[in-house]
Amino acid sequence: MPVSPVAKDSCIQFVGGSHRTGWYYPRKFETSRNYERISDKDDHLYRPNPDISGNPEKYDLHSWDLEVKVF
Repeated sequence: MPVSPVAKDSCIQFVGGSHRTGWYYPRKFETSRNYERISDKDDHLYRPNPDISGNPEKYDLHSWDLEVKVF
């Protein structure tokens, strides 16, 4: 929920359909590095994150202009 208006070009983007493509290593927003694994037993579930920023044309990206809504 924004506390001030945010333009679409600076908002977070979502990849349409990504919930159907499997599990990816969780990443830290600040560094873009993967979180360290605590256990190796789930390795088969996670894949490396694709380079979405480097190949945006390959993905169905969604983003919106955000406005403040006062209730």
